Amino acid sequence: SVFAVMADFALAGLASALSVTLLGLFGVSDRFIQVSTATACLYFAAAFRLSRRFGFFEKVRSRAWVLTLACASPLGPFGCYRAASMAMAGTLFEQSAHFSADPVSRAATAVFVAFLVCDTLWGLRNYQSQFELVAGWIHHAVYLVFFALCLRWQITAAVAITFPLEITTIVLAAGHLFPELRSDWLFGASFLLFRLAYHAMMLGFYYKVIQAYLVFIYIHDRFCELTTFFFLF
Repeated sequence: SVFAVMADFALAGLASALSVTLLGLFGVSDRFIQVSTATACLYFAAAFRLSRRFGFFEKVRSRAWVLTLACASPLGPFGCYRAASMAMAGTLFEQSAHFSADPVSRAATAVFVAFLVCDTLWGLRNYQSQFELVAGWIHHAVYLVFFALCLRWQITAAVAITFPLEITTIVLAAGHLFPELRSDWLFGASFLLFRLAYHAMMLGFYYKVIQAYLVFIYIHDRFCELTTFFFLF
């Protein structure tokens, strides 16, 4: 009905306002991110509205995966393209290429922020029984803060190369919405490739980066102590 359509898009307006407000609390208030977030909220509203045409919508458990699939479908392939491009350019393991930002990675990060807010609002309204404490409230709150900080610190390039993990999410969500397409082999293969192998590779890289950073901090602190010592005595 017209009322239902208006309700979905009114919820999108609320999600957009909340997203912009929350990001503003972290000092992220530029127009580009605001427009990206608002556009993403409208996209999620349209995706959820479209899903009402399918039989799976009648099941609350399946309905809870609609926005997840809508979010992972563009971000997963984008993340693979970004990681592959960096690998071919020889910059996948260059620290400077990670701790930077560009318009596309910033927009993609804003899309994920919009998803976290939209999934919370739509979850409370349409699939509250499936919106759990850990996988829902805690997961969304933690990632909202994390991605807001990445936007603030201008390191969304690092966020972009984590999105290949969403390929597994696509397979999982599609299996919940369309049982005839479900494949345990495909899910297992994607989980092994992206969630384990790729994830471990990138965690190993960031462990070395953090290690080097901590060593730098240690040396810097010792240098300051020595400088202070010689200055005083």
